Amino acid sequence: MAEGSLEERSLEILDIPDDLDDDLLSLYFDNKRRSGGGNVVSLEKHGNHALVVFEDAETTARVVSKSHVLQNNTLTVRRKPPKDPGKLLLKGLNPHTSLDHVELYVENVTGMCCETDFILYLSPNKDLVLVHLNQPLDKDFQMLKDEVSKKPLNGAKVTLEQVESTDSILVANLSPALTEDVLELYFGSSRAGGADVLAVCMLADGRAKVSFKDVKSVGDVLQKSHHLEGTDLVVEPYFDFLHALEDQSSVSAQDEQGTLTDGNQPQTVSPQSPTASVPVVSASLGHKAALTDNATNLATTASVPEPSVQKEHVSFISVLDATKHHLLSLSSLLENLKKDHPKFDVSLAKDGVQIKGPDQSEVERLKNEVLKFLTGVVVDHLTYDKLKAEFLGREDVKKRLNLSLKSVPSTYSVSGCTVSVMSPSRSAVRQARDLIESQISEFTVPIAKECESVLFSTEWSDILASLDFCSAKLSDAGGAITALTLTGMEKDNEEKMVVFLSTPLQRETVLSMEPGMLKFLQLHHQGLLADMGEVILFPLETGDGLSIQGEWRVCQSAAELLSAIIGSIFTKTIVVTQPGISRFLMEEEGVSILGEMTAKFEVYIDMARVHWEPLEDDDILELAWKMTTCQNFQRSSSANSIQEFTAGVPNGRNSTDARTSGHYRSFP
Repeated sequence: MAEGSLEERSLEILDIPDDLDDDLLSLYFDNKRRSGGGNVVSLEKHGNHALVVFEDAETTARVVSKSHVLQNNTLTVRRKPPKDPGKLLLKGLNPHTSLDHVELYVENVTGMCCETDFILYLSPNKDLVLVHLNQPLDKDFQMLKDEVSKKPLNGAKVTLEQVESTDSILVANLSPALTEDVLELYFGSSRAGGADVLAVCMLADGRAKVSFKDVKSVGDVLQKSHHLEGTDLVVEPYFDFLHALEDQSSVSAQDEQGTLTDGNQPQTVSPQSPTASVPVVSASLGHKAALTDNATNLATTASVPEPSVQKEHVSFISVLDATKHHLLSLSSLLENLKKDHPKFDVSLAKDGVQIKGPDQSEVERLKNEVLKFLTGVVVDHLTYDKLKAEFLGREDVKKRLNLSLKSVPSTYSVSGCTVSVMSPSRSAVRQARDLIESQISEFTVPIAKECESVLFSTEWSDILASLDFCSAKLSDAGGAITALTLTGMEKDNEEKMVVFLSTPLQRETVLSMEPGMLKFLQLHHQGLLADMGEVILFPLETGDGLSIQGEWRVCQSAAELLSAIIGSIFTKTIVVTQPGISRFLMEEEGVSILGEMTAKFEVYIDMARVHWEPLEDDDILELAWKMTTCQNFQRSSSANSIQEFTAGVPNGRNSTDARTSGHYRSFP
């Protein structure tokens, strides 16, 4: 059974000789003593490299840790490059689909914005697009892939794939004197990153492809600036599907330029004449006249030159780094080049710089000017404390400072506590750094220890949000507020902070509770409520709460104390069903008993829901006669009977007890 993921069990084998047998290669990696390997699940060979998959990840780790020599040939073994989380490949495009159309499609399926989240790179044959993400994809790739497969693009069924991390870089702006050996020595040195170089392949137009043993080396090399033999090198990631066809066409264009072939005889084409030569006509004497006319017409045709079409030369410089791209937009370089060369078009596209013009050599010279600018870009990393770094990272502050840095030109970015300043030269980056420092001003505002808690209130957050370009925090030692703002705004922001801290902060807090609880507090905690002289207590009109008003700290303390007391109060509801109890409790004797219980046991008994009222008719016998359905006896006056009845009952009353269910609630 396979142990470990497919990536953990896969290895790449490089530099395989052409005459090495596939079976021999498989047997070698199946031999634990020779290669450290084990059971080989599969081995796929493609040219001079192969992909081998073992049964478990432990075998893979053992193989990659050893060096390998087979039939006097050294084999390079490495782990299969992982997927690049920042790149996606869109395949199967209609070649006639515009890049704007693709941008809209990608925005719709990913929910991202082209201007800020990704850049598109079209392959030379226009059937592939590389989506370069500024941030790793946060959406599930499989779900995104399924969504793309369901949505055709310009009539074509497209697919989405993840891209493996590249092991190669494209090096441009090479001087003609540089050789493959020099490049291999340079990129293998500690000066360039100290990476293990696998191969160097020279390309057209002063470029070269450099491949490394470890894909991680690419990232290390790209983070450095490179200067070799007086030339600044332009380095970017290399992908076969973006560069291979372009490189082949460049080489073939050089081979074919200036000659036309007819059979095996090359003929040099003059730029002034559209034809190579005038045909020679020979014929028998019987056809002299006709041939003479033919010759005359041909000679006339040959002598009239066709209008020549001036060829336009185009060169494109890819700028993958978004910060360098932004720096180019800030710079006046492109505008100056267009002004000095009116016949040439130098424009900044979304993914690089395009140069077009009638003269190839001049196009190359302009290209070198742009490359010189890009290679001269200097990045200075500054480390600040958290408060200053967060202040510089604020969008409003960045927008204001970038307006000032535009004249340098320079820009900056913030990551954690590190601020990276990027400028076209070393002197410019120093100027930009000094400009940033001069634009930031720090001041302190003293605050009493007992008042420091106000800095955690919502009112303090509101006052900070209302200040212009200002961030603040309590100093580490306490007793003072450390604040940052832009130069010239210190006095105004400091005055607003002082006014806020010196003004008592008033607050109203409402405690909700049952009406009976409020009465319980008034009865049994009257002294406590009286001692809260620094706050104002108002019962709510609805009777179900208490309003506490005053200075915010005192108000908060009072609310916490009263909330604790309310939380300790228990309630119980008693349902009264027996006749006469409700009447008894609401009369003088019952009220007296309830009052004694309230004082003795520190409870409050709420009688608001207990109901009793006397009957409407005082003559109880008259009421009974009316309620009798079968009146089969003689009715007599009830006046005497009532007198006798009332005389025989002690404390007789002229009202009846309502047989209703009563409720009362006690609050211990």
